[in-house]
Amino acid sequence: MVIVLNQDLQDFIHQGLSITAASRDPRLIPSISKALACQVLPDIGAIRLFVNKVQAGQLLADIVSSQRIAVTYCLPSSHKTIQIKGRHAKQTELLPGDLEHTQQYVQRLCEDLESMGYDPDTIRRYLHVDPEELAAISFMPDSIFEQSPGENAGEPMELS
Repeated sequence: MVIVLNQDLQDFIHQGLSITAASRDPRLIPSISKALACQVLPDIGAIRLFVNKVQAGQLLADIVSSQRIAVTYCLPSSHKTIQIKGRHAKQTELLPGDLEHTQQYVQRLCEDLESMGYDPDTIRRYLHVDPEELAAISFMPDSIFEQSPGENAGEPMELS
C-alpha cells in the first residue's frame, strides 16, 4: 500500500534536515548513507532523495536488487525525527533544478546546525554538494514511523 504524505509531513521533510537512508543486499546485509536533500512529488506520491553517488555506492547497488529503502529525517535542533519506509526504490535521472534544490536544502540544514554552535566551515565540508557526484533516488512511501526520542518512538504515525 502506497501512502501519501500530508502537508505537515511534507513541510517537515522539506525544511532542511539530517537525512539517513538505508537498504539491504540480497543476503540481508544493510547499507547506509547520508542523503543531502529530499523532495516530495505530491502529484504521484513519490519521494526523491539526493545523495553523493560515491559515498552512497553500496546503498545505490542495494536498492537495485531490493527496491526497498528506509529513510530517517531529523531536525537536529529539536531531535524531531520520522522514518519513512518505501518500495520501488531506484536511482533516477537528475532533473533541471535538482542541484540548486540540493544546495538550498543543505544550506537550511547548515543554518540549523550553526544555530546550535557547530562550526560553519566543518559543516559545509561535511555536507559539500559536488555536482559531478550528485545522484537521485526515488521511492514510493509505504509506512511512516515516529522516531523522536520519547514514549512514541517506533510507533506508526497517523496520517490524518
